Amino acid sequence: MKHCVIFFVFMVGCLYSSAQDLECGIEYSEEEVQGLMTERMNILKSNSNNVAYFPIQHHIVRRADGTGGISESSIVQVEKALNEKFIDANIQFYSCNEIEYIYSDIYYDLIKNLEDESLRLAHNCPTAINIYYFGSVRKENGNSLAGYSCLAPASSNFIAIAMNYATNGTIYY
Repeated sequence: MKHCVIFFVFMVGCLYSSAQDLECGIEYSEEEVQGLMTERMNILKSNSNNVAYFPIQHHIVRRADGTGGISESSIVQVEKALNEKFIDANIQFYSCNEIEYIYSDIYYDLIKNLEDESLRLAHNCPTAINIYYFGSVRKENGNSLAGYSCLAPASSNFIAIAMNYATNGTIYY
């Protein structure tokens, strides 16, 4: 179920960011997409009257000197907008812990597939959907990404988003 939520939050966000001519870093095979669609439909049919609540752990990445990073008020706006978008699907999100601040010049401008695994291993909350807000997110070739999420078991419950795309509405769509 968590994979479905992560997938749909980010898939819709990627569609919106594609309209903005920015590449989304999400990569799924056709089988994964079909499996998630089937799983989501079965869950929605079986729980049509029950609201499913999902914990979120927010991680704000700042530079080592404490500068940069998304504001706490923006986190509140992100969570509120997510809940508004998913209310018709009987899905709601809540912060399960205090916001975690990560002070690192290495992670502030994240490079996908080079730096994310060590970050997840050190900071992921295993019982929550982990949303990390970075100064920027890039592919290894230098191309900018709005963000991405992971499905693999070792990296599940992980969403990376560049902070300016969290605050401009991309995450909601």
